[in-house]
This record gives sequence, structure tokens and C-alpha cells, in this order.
Amino acid sequence: MKEDYILEMKNITKRFGNFTALENMNISVKRGEIHAICGENGAGKSTLMKVLHGYYPYGTYEGEIYVDGQLLRSANTADSQKTGIAMVYQEINCLSTLTVSENIFSSKMLYNRIGLVDYKAMHKECEKVFQSIGLDIDPRTLMGKLNTSQQQLVMFAKAVREDAGIIILDEPTSSITKIEVNNMMEVVRKLQKDGITFLYISHKMDEIFALADRCTVIRDGKSIDTVSREDFDLGKIISMMVGRDIGAVYPKHTPKIGAEKLRVENLTIPHKRVKGRNVVDNVSFMLKTGEILGFAGMVGAGRSEICNGIYGSLKCTSGKFFIDGKEVAINNVRDAMSNGISLLTEDRHESGLFLQDKTVKNNLTASILPRLRQGMFLSKQKAAAASNKMMGELQIRAESVESRVTSLSGGNQQKVVLGRSLLAQPNILLLDEPTRGVDVGTKNQIYHLIYNLADAGISIIVISSELPELLNICDRFLVIAEGTIKGEMSRDEASEETIMQYAVQ
Repeated sequence: MKEDYILEMKNITKRFGNFTALENMNISVKRGEIHAICGENGAGKSTLMKVLHGYYPYGTYEGEIYVDGQLLRSANTADSQKTGIAMVYQEINCLSTLTVSENIFSSKMLYNRIGLVDYKAMHKECEKVFQSIGLDIDPRTLMGKLNTSQQQLVMFAKAVREDAGIIILDEPTSSITKIEVNNMMEVVRKLQKDGITFLYISHKMDEIFALADRCTVIRDGKSIDTVSREDFDLGKIISMMVGRDIGAVYPKHTPKIGAEKLRVENLTIPHKRVKGRNVVDNVSFMLKTGEILGFAGMVGAGRSEICNGIYGSLKCTSGKFFIDGKEVAINNVRDAMSNGISLLTEDRHESGLFLQDKTVKNNLTASILPRLRQGMFLSKQKAAAASNKMMGELQIRAESVESRVTSLSGGNQQKVVLGRSLLAQPNILLLDEPTRGVDVGTKNQIYHLIYNLADAGISIIVISSELPELLNICDRFLVIAEGTIKGEMSRDEASEETIMQYAVQ
């Protein structure tokens, strides 16, 4: 019996100048299945999906794409959408100055009989779609007022509303909470029962194992193999992804913890928009030399704000900082950096990267410009040497340090942000979602790096929305909720259950 394939991509090759991103890529997707695409960052997953979605038009790649047996010749994303293909991109692509409903209907507004935009009908349609996926957001709200998690879910709702036969989800859960992840997975299963086919890209193997019917593994722009659900095996798939055996995802580590390094007393940070409310309220804690301290809690609990307060990027109404027992003044980022504090931010695109016409080198060296001076000018040789060294250490995949940072995959962009923090040579390193959007091989690499930094005496705070990650790499935990510390526990005392009990108090 011949398989019923809704999508066949045959011998897809995509080049950018001399760089081959995809080489003779082949993938066949059955009608109504959830088909996962696995691979390391930079393997070509997003590029392949952009080819399918028309972001890279027909004629800019080699090979053929068939949807329902018909050759796809998309000149743009609108053409692919007309064919019944919708995509939720990894990097949120929304119009922040427009409302939620205007974003949902941005490709085709609804008009009334006299030719005016029918906002009432659009709001009603949005509410209907939101209800179907369990999303509680007012369609009249400006997108710019939503947090990253809400924006991600709105873009998912947009794909659902387009009534597509094929929906591409590129790292759809990288910015949302565990509860929202579970809700989204339920919606995906429900839509699958209605006959919708999903292409699902995720670095989270537990999601893939829970959702996918089949999984195609790609490596270095080539399709390696397609595995059916009954043959899913974590070690086997990871080995195919990275081309080697990386052992356990979480490496073993024996802590080398010393004396107190940082002490924070009575840190209070006001809410940006709500007068009289604090996002961080009278928080006090300490961090030891070589310790990896985990900040656990729900999205919006105040974890990131605490780190930004320590880093001087958020103004505090009260708070004292002590380093090695001596009080220091931290009123801005420059003060923090001069005291050996470095921060990897949560949102690499919003506050982590310089994107506009900036190179990998520009981004890596942004925090160490004074060290790169030669007389009155910056030394191009010093900048290139520092950048090349960090590219090698973090295995950043780019043609050169002069490559535009926008040309890199999401995971390699994350490495660039991390590299900039490390080039600052900090004594205290604040890592806010350090492995967001990266594959399992790169995660393993980052964990080894964190351990090496701790062993070298650097004190580290890690924020992660993935509890298994925190539980496996941290030495001690603070649970944050409603801007305060609700609980503290050692590695031996901590579990997902005990952390969640404190987090939802």
C-alpha cells in the first residue's frame, strides 16, 4: 500500500554564497502526522522550513517540493500560505505597535460592507480562536505590552486561524511556561485529530518523544535518517544529531565551593508600569565563590529582575551589594562590570545582540572595547584575535568573525551572547536562560563550560524555566515568587515537587 504523503521535499540544496546550508535534503511527511525535525543548532532545520514556507523563494534553492502531489513554486510566504502552509517562527515576528487582533489578521484584514476595517468581527474571531487553544488575552491589547510568552502564543494562534493543512512550529515552546507548553501540546494533538499535519522543530527531546509520530534527524545540512515512534531512543537520536556519543546530557560535577563572594541585602525594584507595586520586594541572599546558584520560579516571578538589579540595568529603590565582604555601589551597568559582574540576558534579540548590520566580532567584543584600544584607536587585530579565540572555545558556527550575526542560527547567536559575557572575564556571572533555543549537544557543551567556570572560582547564578536543568547543574536553589524568596534548599533537598510547592504559594 502506497503511503499518503502530504509533503515531499526532494534533494533540497540551499547555498548562501560559498556556504552550503542544505545539501540534497530529503523529507517525506505523512498526512495528519506530527513529524519532528531534530538536529544541532546550525544543522539546517530552520533554513529547510523557511524554504518550505516561501521565505526563500522558488528558484533560490535546488530540488523540488510537492504538496498534495503538486509542485510548490512559492515566490514568497503568502504563496505558501495560499497552498495551506503556516509557520510559527522561532524568533517572534510581530508588530509591537499594533493590537493583537491586527497581528492575527495582518496578512488579510476583515472589512465591512462600506470598505472599513471590521475590528468588531476581527475581535470576535480572535476570541473564538483563543478560546479553542486556551489563551486568555484581550484582542484589543497592543502586542508590545505582552510578554515574550504571550507573544509566542499569539503567533501560534495566528497559524491556527489561517486554517492551514500544514503548520510548521519552529521551537514553539522556547519562551513559554511549562503549563503553557502542556496546553499547546494538547491543542496540537486536538488539531492533529482534525487532520492537520505538523512539522515540529524542538531541541526539547521530551516534547518530541511525547508528541511526534516520526522524527527526521538532520546534521550539517543533510538528512541522516527518519525514525518511527516505536524506535525512538534518546541516545541513538542524539548520536545521529551530533555524529558522536556525548554520554550523559548532564555531566557529573563535584563542586568546589569557597567563601562568600556576593551578598545582596534588601533589594527592592519598582514595577515599571504599576505605581506602588514592586517586582522585587526586599530580597536578600548570598552567593559563594565557585557556587552555581539556581533561581527557580514561574515566568514573571521576578527572577530576571533580581539579576538585572544586580547588574545595574534596573533601578532599585533600595538594596546593598557586598563583594568579598566589602560594600560596593552599583548604580548602572558600568558599575557592575567594573566590579566583575557580567550578565547573559534572557532575550537575545531584545537586549542581548546588536543586530543591525553588526558582525559576530562586533557582538563578541562589545563589552571589552577599552581593552582593545591601541593608542586612540581600536585594534582590529586584537578584536579579531579575541573573537576568533571565543569562536573556537564555544564552537560558534559561522564563516568568520566578520559574518553578520543575523546569518547565524538561534543557538549560535546564543553562544555569541554568552561569549561576550565571558570575554568580560567576570568573577560573578548571571545566566538568564543560558540554553534557551539550543540543541541537546550544545546544552551539554554549555553545562561543561559552566562547570569549568565554577571550578575556576567564578560564582554563577542560573535562571532556567526547565526544572530538570536547574536540578542537575545547580548546587543550591532559591525559589522566587511574587518578587520575594519563598524557599531555599540544597541540591539534596530539592526536587521538582518541592520547588513547585514554593513557586505557586
